[in-house]
Formats: sequence, C-alpha cells, structure tokens
Amino acid sequence: MIISDYCLVPRGQLSGQQVRDFIGRAVDWILLHLEEFQPLRGSERPNETRQQALGELCMLAVYLRKSPWFDRDPRTELLVAFVADTYLDPRFSERLFRDEDALLPHVLFSVFLSILDRLPDHSRLRVVERLIHSANVSAYPNHTLLEFSYILELGHLAHDLPSLSTLVARSGIGRLINLARVTDMEMYHFTHAIFHATNFGYAPGPRLSSKTAAGARRTLDVAMVMYWHGQNWDLLGEFLICDYCLGQSQSPLYQQAWAKLFAAQKSDGSLDGPYFRRDQLRALRGPARARYAFDRRYHTTLVAALAATICKTPKA
Repeated sequence: MIISDYCLVPRGQLSGQQVRDFIGRAVDWILLHLEEFQPLRGSERPNETRQQALGELCMLAVYLRKSPWFDRDPRTELLVAFVADTYLDPRFSERLFRDEDALLPHVLFSVFLSILDRLPDHSRLRVVERLIHSANVSAYPNHTLLEFSYILELGHLAHDLPSLSTLVARSGIGRLINLARVTDMEMYHFTHAIFHATNFGYAPGPRLSSKTAAGARRTLDVAMVMYWHGQNWDLLGEFLICDYCLGQSQSPLYQQAWAKLFAAQKSDGSLDGPYFRRDQLRALRGPARARYAFDRRYHTTLVAALAATICKTPKA
C-alpha cells in the first residue's frame, strides 16, 4: 500500500465537510470515467455489464438529487444528463420492445428518470405497465421479483406481482446466515432485500417485522467486521446502508465501519473492489490496464458515494 494514495483516517464521527469531500471525490472520479458507463460503445446491442453500471449510476443520481448538499451541484446534473441521453437513444430504449431480458433495466430507467423529471414522454410508464402484465415475470427468482416490485411501487405503477411484504418475507433476511459459507452473491441478495424493503431508508413506515429486523441486524454486526477485515469495501458500503435503514446508525460499530470505508478511498476518489489485484494491474498496459482498473473499481466507488449520500447527508 502506498500511504499517499489514500485519504487520512478520520478520528471520531465524520464531519459534514469530510462527508461532502468524500462524496465529491467519488463523483469526480465517476465523471472522469463517464464514457466507460456507456453501454452502446461500438455496438448496436448494449453491453449488459455497462447497462447494469448505467442503472447503478442512475440510482446514485436520484439520491444525490434528494440531498440538499448535491441537488443543485453541476456534477449531479452531468450525471443525470448522461443517463437520460443514453437511455433515450433509440438503439437503447427501443430494446424494451424487442428483448424481454431488457425489461427490468428499462423499468428501472423509466421510473428513475421520471423521478428525475427527465422522461420526456410519461406515457412510456403506461407502456411499461402493459409489458409487465404481458411478460412472464412471475417465473423470475425471488430477488429479481423483489427488485421489480420495489421499482414498480416507487413509480406508482400497477402490477399483479406478489406484494413487497410477501417477497421480503420469502427472502429470509431475518434468518441466521452461515457467514463462513455464504457467497458474495448471496450477501448482495441479502443487502438488496433490505434496501427494497425500506426504500433505502426513505420508507414512511416499517416494512420489516421487529423479529426480521433484529435477525438482519445480528447478521450485519458480524458481517461488518468480517468484511472490513477482508477489505471488501463493496459489501461493507452496502452493509452501512443496511444498518442505516434498520436504525443502527448511532452504534460504535457503525462509526468504526465508516472510518474504515473512508480510509479505503484513494486520493483520486476511487475505491478498490473486492476482485482488484494490484499485481494483475501491473501486468497490463494501455487500454487493457485502464479497462481493468475501471471494471474492478467502479461499483465500489458508486456504492461508497451512494452510502455516504443516503446515510450521511441531510434529507431535503
């Protein structure tokens, strides 16, 4: 580790200025690499990995807009404009009518761009409703149905999927998890179920029973320590959002975890992802090196910015 590449570790709770700077550095890094989020580069068919990254970028833009610190920041508008322009490119948006696999990302983009007031034709939301009714969505796994249900409810769109409460109950997030055997993907399903059940902490009332919430908090307390010792900043960022959503944001463990995540941010604003390997980066040159660095860092950098925005900035 090169110490000068990293930010200084804060003592005690983060100040407002430290949080602003943390988010600002991450957003600056994202803007510097914005074209890497473009799913249409050199192809008529969108790159699915980049499409997912664009959806995550859109979500970050939504929550930056909810923060009084960043809602009028020109950088937020640059993110919003990039996502809107990309989505409204016919090569991208018209896949909604040709490819059933594209349904979930298009539901996400339509709803989030509507929230951002960047959907020029709101009749598209009615089209999304009709497509949901005609598609075989019920065959999807529970974690996908949960995301569908969450986004549709967020957009106030009619659907005949199981209720969000039913899908959350099926997810089993309150059950004891064997953290010695759990996979990263299973932990992402766990964190996302909490995100969707609580609307990232913005839900007007509790959607989890006290028993389920208590079980989830027990898992988070152990997982938080395990994953920060493993330097998995990606899942640690998601755990911090979950703790905030479950009302744990004043615990000493939560504050320590924030200090760890803060210290993991490099001076350029990025954070290494769990699959980043410095020896592999050193072996690469030119475009391959830049692509490797982006692919192994972008998600963790987005998650860190999202976590700080949701958990650490005032609400509008």
